Amino acid sequence: MDIYVGSLPFKMKEAELREIFEKYGEVSSAKIIIDKMTRQSKGFGFVEMPDVAQAKDAISNLNGQEIMGRELVVNESQKTERTGPRPGGNRPGGGGGAGGYRSGGGEGTSSAAIKAAVLSTAQTTDQVIRSGIARTGIRIGEGASGEMTATTSNK
Repeated sequence: MDIYVGSLPFKMKEAELREIFEKYGEVSSAKIIIDKMTRQSKGFGFVEMPDVAQAKDAISNLNGQEIMGRELVVNESQKTERTGPRPGGNRPGGGGGAGGYRSGGGEGTSSAAIKAAVLSTAQTTDQVIRSGIARTGIRIGEGASGEMTATTSNK
């Protein structure tokens, strides 16, 4: 049985998670989900126990139990079936059959649409930077050959 374990302490290691559940029976696997960008725990994970009776015993005994100052949320993992593209398929790089950094482009995502999204993002980023800098009293402009220039105002 696949078990969802939420509200995990962020410092908890997979070996510690496994140890907690092994008190109730055999554990096939214990996995804490890690954020790809920060490499930090997301605070939840999954434990797999082959014996359903032992898994249910672990769930009933561990749900709500405090571990390292956090009250665990433990229940049977809910399997989700994907029948189509992921939600948000309209976003650049996501859904539409290709998404992300995969090569090939895929259906529904044209290179023109991707270029337009990148340009729009770059323009928005430029606007945010300029407005933030403007609050500091620094003026941003363009030189004769298109290079960015910055001047300060004396107040």
